Amino acid sequence: MFPLHPVHLLQRRWEALNGLAVEMRTRDPQRALELRVTRRYVKAHGRYWYVFSGAALLLPTPRLRLFQRRLHRDARRATARELETLLSLGWREQAVGLWLIAAGRRVDLRNRLADMAAGDEHHGLADIGPAAACLGEDQDAETLARYLHVALAQGDEDGPRLALAALLHLDDRLGTHRAQEFLTTDGPWERYAGHAADPDDLRRSIAEYLALFSGGRPTSRAELVRDGAYPPGWRGWHLPPFF
Repeated sequence: MFPLHPVHLLQRRWEALNGLAVEMRTRDPQRALELRVTRRYVKAHGRYWYVFSGAALLLPTPRLRLFQRRLHRDARRATARELETLLSLGWREQAVGLWLIAAGRRVDLRNRLADMAAGDEHHGLADIGPAAACLGEDQDAETLARYLHVALAQGDEDGPRLALAALLHLDDRLGTHRAQEFLTTDGPWERYAGHAADPDDLRRSIAEYLALFSGGRPTSRAELVRDGAYPPGWRGWHLPPFF
């Protein structure tokens, strides 16, 4: 893994200082809050770049542990208002907000997730499945079912697969059968995807995220090495360092 060029580091430091200066000069309290949460959580020296690509599942163990510690720290420190602000902004901010809710098991944001799932605009909700799965109660399963009814009918590209996987996980945990209405022959999922879903594959996919958010070690990296896609000494891509 190659270090960032000093010029790039200086540019990132300058952007951070400039963002802080703009935030301090802003007189509108709501706009100042939006700038603050974006600077603090979304542009936090690049570490949440992993959220946007899912690359956190493939981090080598030392980076994974550092990422998990900082993710859980931020999930504890973020206030409900800060998280609600993240969820009200663009898809990057929403993605980070959902990961923080999942990692911190922030039940105080449960109703906010339900409101978002019931809305007509689902862009940026690709991670609502893992967030609801981490909260883990019957109300969260209802949120996922509500989301899937709308998202599958609209043909949303991001979100339905992980949401269905999360719903299967909650069915197993709660002893319910909500996912079956989506998995029936010629049902909502088959009409959406053009093929039947593999429940075992769905369960494995959500298990990776649950392991990540609970402080465990996802198996995606080891599977790629075992399958020969990458050599045993593979250290991952050139990712932004932590500061």
